[in-house]
Amino acid sequence: MTGQRIDWSRVADFLATPVSLHSLELLVLEVPQHETFVSAIGKRQARQALIVKWTDKNGVSGYGECGCRPDPYYSHEYLTAAIEVISHFIYPAIKKARTYGEVLAAMQPIRGWQFTRASVEFAMNDAIRRATGKGIIEHCGLQPANRVPVGISLGMFDTASALEEKLTAIEGLGYKRLKFKIAPTYTDEAVINALTSLKHPYVAFDANGSFGEDTFARLAPFAATGSIVEQPFAPGYLHLVESFARQYTPLALCLDEEITHGGHLQQYHALMAELNLKPGRVGGLYASLQRIDM
Repeated sequence: MTGQRIDWSRVADFLATPVSLHSLELLVLEVPQHETFVSAIGKRQARQALIVKWTDKNGVSGYGECGCRPDPYYSHEYLTAAIEVISHFIYPAIKKARTYGEVLAAMQPIRGWQFTRASVEFAMNDAIRRATGKGIIEHCGLQPANRVPVGISLGMFDTASALEEKLTAIEGLGYKRLKFKIAPTYTDEAVINALTSLKHPYVAFDANGSFGEDTFARLAPFAATGSIVEQPFAPGYLHLVESFARQYTPLALCLDEEITHGGHLQQYHALMAELNLKPGRVGGLYASLQRIDM
């Protein structure tokens, strides 16, 4: 998709696509993980997933996943609250909508709740794709890439030997990028030295907004590598980027939790070396297309 432009006339046509809603089901799944995953947010051995099932009046069903966690530690959205928002606000607003665009417009007055609103759009779009063979992405005029480089996100490690064991296990699997979770609680010098001396061509670090002014010194070794550091500071604390650069070194900054609206992207674009764009976090597929084209 590099260098391509979105054909907004085709997107506008797609927004007029007729839709119908016979039922909206909310399913909560317990998804076990292969291994424990540790980040600045906490330790996770399994994952709860909220799945929205959209069934149209012809009996065609589509599915969309709500990307929020069961707790409010990544964003203000969390699973049981998302169920409430869909049940009490989104479903009543969209049940009589006649087009794709009308569904999006009906959800627009709800402030925030991007993951929640996105899950409904995902399910609606999936139902359309299953019925017609094409959804909004297929209508936007972009040609999908034949091959996409794949990376892996790795949690935090207790020891340097555990890190080395994991790196040995994934060696040869062809990952083009290694992203490691970090946090101020990383104080084991052996682990920090191992992480900051990796020879892989594309290493990144993800802090999930866990560092602050009082932990600049613990962030500094990771920043000094020149590798991407994703969301080093909590949303709303981007002024710390400049403070950190004055005291240590400029950050190769990637933003994640910080970017939920188009205005954020325009405001912070100059600060970023890279953007983590999650369709759920920005409010859905249509919103993602808008962000891509900014």
